[in-house]
Order: sequence, then structure tokens, then C-alpha cells
Amino acid sequence: MEIQELLSKFAEAVEERIRKINEMHENPVVDLDDKSFEKMINSGKVVAVLYTAPWCQPCKAFEPLYEAVARRMARDERFADRLVFARLDTDAYPQIADKQNVDRIPTVIIYYKGNPVDVIVGAVTEDELVRRVREVVERVE
Repeated sequence: MEIQELLSKFAEAVEERIRKINEMHENPVVDLDDKSFEKMINSGKVVAVLYTAPWCQPCKAFEPLYEAVARRMARDERFADRLVFARLDTDAYPQIADKQNVDRIPTVIIYYKGNPVDVIVGAVTEDELVRRVREVVERVE
């Protein structure tokens, strides 16, 4: 391989990484659907999924805090490549919520390799959410 070709591939890889980092900081929470849910929770990363619905007032109050924690942890090098924050609309995908035994919202389930590792029912403080997510990430290292 020629040096020019290697430099070109390296530049493309760097640009892709920068694009992904920028996307994460702009909207750090991935919206899941019935096609992406299983793939995401089985990704090999720790995945925090917020189960929510458009009509849920406690969910609306909790979502900005959830997004702030997602942004904060995405900027932290210890977590950036090992953690994903996601959201699932239980009205749009009730079959997933049922399968995951989610009967109250907001609920955050933290998965690793497809398995629920921690469940948080109801809104919690920012510190509590960070603590619980961090504990899971550190436990699965």
C-alpha cells in the first residue's frame, strides 16, 4: 500500500470518529425501535435504555436530566466507547416494554450483552443515575 493511500484511509477514519463524537455531543441519546432494540442491547457495550411515553409527565421531567447525564458521560474518556444511552417509546413499541417487564415509566434498564444488569424505576437524581450507570460499567470491565 502506498503512503498516500494509507494517509487517505487514516484521514477518513479520523473524520468518521470526529463525526461520531459530534453526533454524540449533539444528541447523545439513541432512539430505539423494534428493529434496533435487540442489536443495541447485544452490542457488547453497556446500554442504558430509558422507557418513556409522550403522555408521561414524570418522563418529560426526567428526560432532560437523562440527556444531560448521557452528554456528561459521553465526554468522559472512561465511558465514551463503552456506554450508550438510548430511549424507547413504550406507546410505539409496547411489545418490547412487555417483554422487558416494564410496567411503570419512567424506567431505566441498564443492559450488558443483552442482559439487564440494573433497573431503575421512576425518576432519580442526576447523581444517582450517574452512580448506578458507573457501577455497571466498572463491574463489567
